[in-house]
Amino acid sequence: KQWYQRRVRAMSEVHKRRFEEISSRGASTWLTTLPLREHGFILNKQEWWDAIALRYGFDIEGIPQECACTKKNSVEHTFSCNNGGFVHMRHNQLRDLTTNLLKEAGCIDV
Repeated sequence: KQWYQRRVRAMSEVHKRRFEEISSRGASTWLTTLPLREHGFILNKQEWWDAIALRYGFDIEGIPQECACTKKNSVEHTFSCNNGGFVHMRHNQLRDLTTNLLKEAGCIDV
């Protein structure tokens, strides 16, 4: 336990925060979720490696150097940019998931 505490104290604030996030209850459930295609719970090989890179703070290969908004691109920028990022894509995925779940529950006109 002392070894563990020394290691955590030696981490930068960014690494401590990431370590706390990936160590929290439920943070690893996506690794053991059944790959059910009809619910979108399936990752191809590239998506899986990208998810691992995001989880551990590694760079993701293949993202453009410059965003569509003309700013320097990074993983953080990609997730927050309204112009060329994933903001709209994440919104639409959540919208579609909610719609499908409501339809499965028997709601109409969704």
